[in-house]
Amino acid sequence: MIQRALLTLLMCIGVFSVHNALAASRTSSVIVVATMHGFHKDHPGYNYAQLYALIRDLHPDFVGVEIRPEDMSGETSYLSANYPAEMIALAHEYASRAFGFDWLGDDVAGRPIPTDWWTDHSPIKRLEREQNGDPKYQDTAELKAIGAKQRDILVHATAISLNDGRYDRLTEQHYAEIEHQLANSPYLAISRFYSERDHRLCLNIANVIRANPGKRFVVATGADHRFALVKCLPRTLGHSVALLSIEAGLADSQPRKIVRGN
Repeated sequence: MIQRALLTLLMCIGVFSVHNALAASRTSSVIVVATMHGFHKDHPGYNYAQLYALIRDLHPDFVGVEIRPEDMSGETSYLSANYPAEMIALAHEYASRAFGFDWLGDDVAGRPIPTDWWTDHSPIKRLEREQNGDPKYQDTAELKAIGAKQRDILVHATAISLNDGRYDRLTEQHYAEIEHQLANSPYLAISRFYSERDHRLCLNIANVIRANPGKRFVVATGADHRFALVKCLPRTLGHSVALLSIEAGLADSQPRKIVRGN
């Protein structure tokens, strides 16, 4: 009787261990890499070449880029008119292993971005221009102080320092201050759009991760979005995702037998 009970217990432990091992094998790892768009050009510590080398060294299965999913197959000239250079380069390098996750508003979703969208037709850009011309809603002293600290980090950035959380905390403070400033203003839609965009980026990324469990993802995003993504992705995906720092990602990175895109 005792032997039978012990055997049953051992079998249960074995099943539990196998279940845990299978669950761990299905956990996706995600590394969110902050980029600086045009500021990478000729940057002494974090230029385009250093960014691309970093992502290669992380050996991703998939690379997320800040391009709308519906624009991923767009011509280079179209992409160049609407997206940062590093996102286009990464989309080309990783080809079928790259996925787009950007969102620019439901008013332009599912269709090509018009050539005059940014200058004439984007509701948010129009509202931002109006705010910039309104003397009652200029940058507060708090926003100016935050901006100065952000610029200092960008000027001296490396891949490690831009992703160590300091810039993220400043950006979160920046958006909280904007939300407070615009709360009872004609420009409230601006802060709501910023928040909604970060939420949509997160959901787009999460959908791709869910469809590819157990894979390694590197998500390249403008530095101002990183704070929201590192909070939202674990909250959205729970234990099915492990969020890694740059250092941890490099430390456990192993070359994978994958064919690079042309």
